[in-house]
Amino acid sequence: MLSTITFLLLILSPIIIGAPSSSFQFLDCGGPEAIVKFTDVSISPSPVYFDNEGESTIVYKIASDLPAETSFYVDTWTGNRLSEANNLKDDERTPCLFGPACEFSICDWMTMEFDSCMKYHNSESYCKCPVKAGIRSDVGEKFIMASQSQFPSWFNSGTYTARFTIIDAARKQIGCLLMSGSIATKSN
Repeated sequence: MLSTITFLLLILSPIIIGAPSSSFQFLDCGGPEAIVKFTDVSISPSPVYFDNEGESTIVYKIASDLPAETSFYVDTWTGNRLSEANNLKDDERTPCLFGPACEFSICDWMTMEFDSCMKYHNSESYCKCPVKAGIRSDVGEKFIMASQSQFPSWFNSGTYTARFTIIDAARKQIGCLLMSGSIATKSN
């Protein structure tokens, strides 16, 4: 499998992907002080289709080891909101795609996904906490998008923007990734 962030891209790609065109875009929104910097992110096809195969790539640099208490949360909005990166409004977010909790411990997530990560990377140091400094690269990872029936009823074909915010134990932002794209139902 994949790194923590890559796995999230695959799980959340329906959030970040919508209207039929080559619409996937990303922005590193972490600022100059961020420990985690995203340099390349892609998801294809664009749009991504429910119940269909896709492929993702993510490359990011971690400037220093991440503390074990590091977590991330995911916010989602309808439409392409990349131009509003610094002005996204909390009251315009969609409900959390995962139910009541959209915040996850990175170490808990990596523990849960350890076997899948090892199949792809074959490196315990890459797949376990603490997450070490360095460049992480997950290129051309295949995935199957879940069917629309596996998502909340509000989540339909369309364009969405998702923000992944990485925070330390003091809740200080140490990384941020903003992505926008489309998801659609494939016609037969």
